[in-house]
Amino acid sequence: MLIDFTVSNFRSIKDPVTLSAIATPSRSTEGHQGVERRRGIKSDNEISPAIPVENRGFELVPVLGIFGANASGKSNVLLALDYLLAAMGGNFMHARNLRELTSFRFDSETLELPTSFEIRLALEGSLYRYALSLTRSEIISETLSYVPKSSKRRSEKLLFDRQWNKATSTSDWKNSDDFSGPHLQLQEKFRSDRPFLAFVLDSLDVSVVSPIGNWLVARWPGVHLGSEEFDEGVAIAYTHENDEDLRRITQLIRRFDTGISDIEVKSTERDGGGDLDIYSVHHTAIGPVKLPFSEESTGTRRLFSLAFQILLALDFGKLRVIDELGSNIHPHITREIVRLFQSPTTNPKHAQLIFTSHDNTLQQRNLLRRDQIWFTQKKTDGGTDLYPLSDFRPRNDLAIDKSYMDGRFGAVPVLPDTDDLLDTSKAGMDEKVVV
Repeated sequence: MLIDFTVSNFRSIKDPVTLSAIATPSRSTEGHQGVERRRGIKSDNEISPAIPVENRGFELVPVLGIFGANASGKSNVLLALDYLLAAMGGNFMHARNLRELTSFRFDSETLELPTSFEIRLALEGSLYRYALSLTRSEIISETLSYVPKSSKRRSEKLLFDRQWNKATSTSDWKNSDDFSGPHLQLQEKFRSDRPFLAFVLDSLDVSVVSPIGNWLVARWPGVHLGSEEFDEGVAIAYTHENDEDLRRITQLIRRFDTGISDIEVKSTERDGGGDLDIYSVHHTAIGPVKLPFSEESTGTRRLFSLAFQILLALDFGKLRVIDELGSNIHPHITREIVRLFQSPTTNPKHAQLIFTSHDNTLQQRNLLRRDQIWFTQKKTDGGTDLYPLSDFRPRNDLAIDKSYMDGRFGAVPVLPDTDDLLDTSKAGMDEKVVV
């Protein structure tokens, strides 16, 4: 499971920000529990039981939701995490990905500084910490350390470390005995624009890092707005080969009250090649009616690819990163998607969901714990600040959604009065529009 993730100098993120899944210890509510229970107020652990990390003294939450104003950097936090996971998992096309790296542009100094990432993971009883720092020309540093499953100590053991040496235009390497093997012979000539971890996971069999590779298997790039056609295409191709998964996806969509009773995926010969077509079936007064799936609403089509990703994550205990989770989807459905990850019954393998949203109804009590709600806000220098609701230590009975909209936690746009939103000055009104 993801423990936490830190990034700096990436797009709108200038200073380091950390997104953490570590559960905040519950405060004692002795003397108030009876009153709160009568008012339907649940404690954080009643909303979603935190998941203990064995012998490590902390617990993790399965869901994190990020809220904030437009252009505050919500999506950039997810993009940064997505970028790092791609770098770790082998979906990193060397120099091309380096050239696509965008640092913080509102400061002349940061343009010359590297972008830095760090992630901590709890996998198969071991704890891993991976750090990567890079520019648009080379990887500056890369470090992997861990606390072995058999060890009860908290201090980390280095696996490997590389540091870029400007004088020699090569990387200086350090390795521990836990990482020994013939793969070390490759380090001296290794490319300066490729993460070594990705190469090891993609091409070699090194048992000490295999839990990372297992966790990254079936990793899905963040579901971003604008990629719906691609997401849908992958889901169609997968379900065409897996009837049982298509049945489960159909069942989930049917329970979301979309009016769809069945979904069919058929192979069609077209222009000398094979193609896949998807249809939705509706029970009507005139009997079953089959429609091309393209005629369904945008939200319903998005639900199909989301349902595929959700079930895949829950089946294998994977992380899903979704930008604008509630886009084109009714809030009641979005809440049920969150609950699927929150419940130990539907999520026994500890899958995690990290999402952004403008839907503040998701902040209403009894859906998300206070340590699961995070905010982004633009600072005076244009950089992104990221912080959790739990920093404010709100009461269990506080109406979080209303307090958020009132600006109590920041992370909302500061707008002028309605009369001042548009420039209605005489000069502006007298300008002629040339068509």
